Amino acid sequence: MSKKQAIKIKGRVTSVDVIIGENLHKLRLINNLNLEIIGEILGVSFQQVREYENGTNRISAENLYKLSDFYGVDIRVFYDGLMNRQGKEFMLVFSPKVLQIAKLLDEIDDPESVNQLKKMVKGMK
Repeated sequence: MSKKQAIKIKGRVTSVDVIIGENLHKLRLINNLNLEIIGEILGVSFQQVREYENGTNRISAENLYKLSDFYGVDIRVFYDGLMNRQGKEFMLVFSPKVLQIAKLLDEIDDPESVNQLKKMVKGMK
């Protein structure tokens, strides 16, 4: 069975929780953070963070909000990879490569430099 199907895991935890957990894990690794740091931010143990990432325990909406604020990302990033009711994957880009580049671009203050980078990337297609 695919993780993207709506299946029950350990009672009330669903495949949605598994996908959210995978995205939590990716985001933590992209930012070179350990479980303990995320636990401190959320006020939970590192073991609890591991359970969130493994999809064996459900993370609250409040904690997702805290993490989106901490990472400076749209909260929808945590839902990347989910299917809508018509079976189409939500169109959110959440690859480590894209996030790393986006973070670097966001740090550039000079608009002309950003425009030059856009032109360069368009030329690589």
